[in-house]
Amino acid sequence: MPQAREDAELFLNLLEMIADEYYLNGDYVESIRFCTEGLQMAEDNLQHRSAANFHVALAGNLLELDRPGEAFSHYIRAVDILQEEARKSKLYVAADDYVFAVGMFVNALCDEGRFEEASRYLPRVEQAIESLESKEFLPDGLVDIRRASGYAMFAYIFANTGDEAKAAELYRRLCATAYSDVPDARGSLHVPYLLAVGRYSDALPILKEEDELWKAGLDTVSYDYIDSHLRREVEAYEGIGDIRAANGVYRSIVQLNDTLRHRDRQALALELAEIYKTNEQAMEIERQSASIAMRNIIIISAAVFLFLAALLIDRML
Repeated sequence: MPQAREDAELFLNLLEMIADEYYLNGDYVESIRFCTEGLQMAEDNLQHRSAANFHVALAGNLLELDRPGEAFSHYIRAVDILQEEARKSKLYVAADDYVFAVGMFVNALCDEGRFEEASRYLPRVEQAIESLESKEFLPDGLVDIRRASGYAMFAYIFANTGDEAKAAELYRRLCATAYSDVPDARGSLHVPYLLAVGRYSDALPILKEEDELWKAGLDTVSYDYIDSHLRREVEAYEGIGDIRAANGVYRSIVQLNDTLRHRDRQALALELAEIYKTNEQAMEIERQSASIAMRNIIIISAAVFLFLAALLIDRML
């Protein structure tokens, strides 16, 4: 889209989409390259919300590259920028970005096992959701979704800090939201807390429901299925003492890992073959170019010789 470069906001949206695609496909270095370009352009054009979103994207890439210190600094910058942007805007978009950025930051702290630090961000998440609730043109149900996600996250966090009373209170708030009963969301919202507090029997029916949803419409031959679902199933079965069922899920994990490794090797082989094919084509083009250049030199040389010969004959005559 050549015309996109004429519109800074449109071009920044495209850069963000490209960076996200590279991130989702595991090409973190290339994603960082586009994030860096987008961040520089956003700052040059005073597009503060866009700059903050690139900070969030950069942080995600840096976490994947095992650089949490740098990642957290980008998250903090994004959160601070978006808090101010949400305060200034009457529309909901900046406020929703603010809620998302804080949530991603807290989730990253949890992934690093920093639950005590993560628990201190509950007031800020609540403040961000209240800010969102006050904005104009809110899509129906958006605030309820954000509240449910926040309650689920902090119920899990406080369960891991040992504050069971606070965790139970937040879980009750989660259950009071409409979004907590949506089938697609029940697994991600309820199961982490239930496993963390040892309520394995309550977690298993939700996991079985989630498994049916995975098999009905999602990719079950994926690392995401293993990490976000099957490993939780193993934990739940082991928690209730059903070792036979846990071993059955373990075998599924092993088989899936073998399949995925084979698929990855095939993908790498195809990529290498494509690179080799491209290199061969490039060499053939180079050979053809050299041949054409030599032919042109011969033709020009012959033309010059004929011209000089004609001059000599003319002179002799």
